Amino acid sequence: MPRHASGFKWWRSKDSPFMWVRATINGRRWAAATTVPRPRSGIPSGADRERFNGEAAALYLQACRDAGRGGVALPAEAAAALTLTQLAAGFLEREENEYQGHDERHVGRYRTDLVQYVLTRWTRIEEISTDAWERARRELHKKSGGALGKRSIAHLANTLRHFLRYCHDIGVVRSVPELESPPVKEQRAEQKRIAAMTVAQRDKFLKALLQLGEVRAHCIYTALFWSLLRQNELSALEETWVDWNSGRIRIPPEHSKSGEAEEIGLHPKVRRVLRGALEEHKDESGPVFGRFDFHQANTPKLKGGLFGRACLKAGLVKEREDGTVDFRGLTPHHVTRHSAATIAADQRDTTIAELMALARWRSSAMADRYLHPTVEAGKRALRRL
Repeated sequence: MPRHASGFKWWRSKDSPFMWVRATINGRRWAAATTVPRPRSGIPSGADRERFNGEAAALYLQACRDAGRGGVALPAEAAAALTLTQLAAGFLEREENEYQGHDERHVGRYRTDLVQYVLTRWTRIEEISTDAWERARRELHKKSGGALGKRSIAHLANTLRHFLRYCHDIGVVRSVPELESPPVKEQRAEQKRIAAMTVAQRDKFLKALLQLGEVRAHCIYTALFWSLLRQNELSALEETWVDWNSGRIRIPPEHSKSGEAEEIGLHPKVRRVLRGALEEHKDESGPVFGRFDFHQANTPKLKGGLFGRACLKAGLVKEREDGTVDFRGLTPHHVTRHSAATIAADQRDTTIAELMALARWRSSAMADRYLHPTVEAGKRALRRL
């Protein structure tokens, strides 16, 4: 990756009361004003010099990003003046502009990790070391009074690695420290089992949505339950994806989890809700339903959002003494896919091949996360021996 050899320099413009920063980027001269007052002679000193370096470095990095220059070598003094907050802002902006994956929550997760767990713990990039991370791992874990489980700590470690690599790319750190994640075995041991709804519970939940007057949510959940589409897939679904004649939905590669085009069958219930939504918005183009999120904080007031309130009304969950909801493993969106796969798997003649096609799994091992073997199912298999 090409790098700038000399970085920026300070400049005193005769027509401005402020100090300016200038450099050559992609062969073109660039300059911008800081908010540091211009001294009568020479260059700023003391606190003004430190302030100038910080502002100049931030302006220079932004100009390089605008010019499409990924690798930027900053002068040592300027690099040292950048705060952790400025570095985090630059990293998040780069991710927003360059991320080409399919996860709509990618940048949001990075932002949450940095704002809640990195910027609140450290103020300078040089403070983040292997030893500092090991201390943070222990203190952030729930057993030590922290707020995170081991799976979340592993996600945080991944965010921090990418952030430190960015800082290395722009010349702020010389090397990226080793950051270990909790062992996968320990992460799995802490994971809560995801619960599935039965047919009766699913129908009660959908009825509760209508009783709450949430018609759009009812349509969306109906589509989710009977298509096994993921939240981001249904959010992006357009009429062009649907082949009404053959009864199929084609998911473009840019919206599928695998990154490849995939097809699913069009269930009659899904057909009806899609037709209804299209008729209601017949003069509009784009996604049929658009983005949706039925999850909110699990507080006495919000009850976990619309999903939680509907579950309470349907009698699927209980309210704790503090007013929050005990979801017992039910989740706002993935529960539809998990429940549909579980219900299908419990049908007497369903095969592994059919389940793999239904859920678009590439491996039969994926079924272990969704199937809930029962004694009754075992008896049916026993009778076929």
